[in-house]
Amino acid sequence: LLGMKPFCTARQALGATQAMIELLDEGLDPATIESVKVRVPSAYQAMISAPVDPASRSTGFASAGFQMGLAAFCREGLFDLDRELVMRDARVLDFARKVSVVADPDLQKLFPKRWPATIEVAAGGRTLTRALEVVTGDPGKPLDDAMLESKARAVLGAVIGEPNALRLGLAAGTTAMLLYAFAGRPAMVFVAILVGSFWSISNSANQS
Repeated sequence: LLGMKPFCTARQALGATQAMIELLDEGLDPATIESVKVRVPSAYQAMISAPVDPASRSTGFASAGFQMGLAAFCREGLFDLDRELVMRDARVLDFARKVSVVADPDLQKLFPKRWPATIEVAAGGRTLTRALEVVTGDPGKPLDDAMLESKARAVLGAVIGEPNALRLGLAAGTTAMLLYAFAGRPAMVFVAILVGSFWSISNSANQS
């Protein structure tokens, strides 16, 4: 089944980042966070625990610590494909150094059907825990129209203009739904949908 990530990230780092976002949105003050322990399947523990290289944007997408730092101090940076500026954000890099990632054998049993993560956050003399097996954007919890529109604005608006960004977001949502409907059909169905979607976007942009 098809999933669609709610922001720019390696899929392996999504569960931990989403768990942090939930705690922050519930009132956790990022300034009080002393340390974070992330538990994930052993299959991708090494990948998301690798150090961030500010000169390499790809390491920012893969690092659970860096992604959670963006969530805490520069939420809009999660939608930044270029990441030229945020890769050197001192607040985010400092946060990433507070994060450790360990392999959890119980979570490994859920993989690859699930891509789970559990975070344990030490903050202000207490420990907060959040465990996720299904994250926003997974087939069981798909992005709604408002989320698709918000992601399109954030990721593509500055590059291709907001009207075209919204058209692309709508096309992506339509493509996802059609892929669900045609699951099991030949890959040509997927190709045809993509070509049709992008042709429609381009045609609309040329007429506007």
